[in-house]
Amino acid sequence: MSASGTRKQSPSKISESSLSAQMKTRSDDRVYAAISRKSVKEFSGEGWYPEQAVSRAGPKMFTIWLAYAAFEENDKGSIESGKLADFTVLSRDIMKIPDPEILNTHSVMTVIGGEVAFEDRQSIRFDETQTHLQ
Repeated sequence: MSASGTRKQSPSKISESSLSAQMKTRSDDRVYAAISRKSVKEFSGEGWYPEQAVSRAGPKMFTIWLAYAAFEENDKGSIESGKLADFTVLSRDIMKIPDPEILNTHSVMTVIGGEVAFEDRQSIRFDETQTHLQ
């Protein structure tokens, strides 16, 4: 962003990969950096702009805006009837846990085109009384 505006003020749809195309990190690390505006080693110095942290209420930069950037928003990016079922199930709800705990999450399942591409059977435990993965 230029000095005349900020990312939050911009009408642009910024996708996660446009911010981190050169980063060789896990996607959970990039989510943590976007939400906390810190590195995985808790560094947050000049250039990290904490006021530009991504809200947990709308992580569109990791979903629909990423599909939009690839011209695939009609097929991907949200869970809707008629769209491809491409999604990842994480071990924790990163929208609710404290920022540092995001770094301890991992993928327990990845579905691509409606087919399970990865499944960590040891991590998947479903508690029907709580309606979430544990």
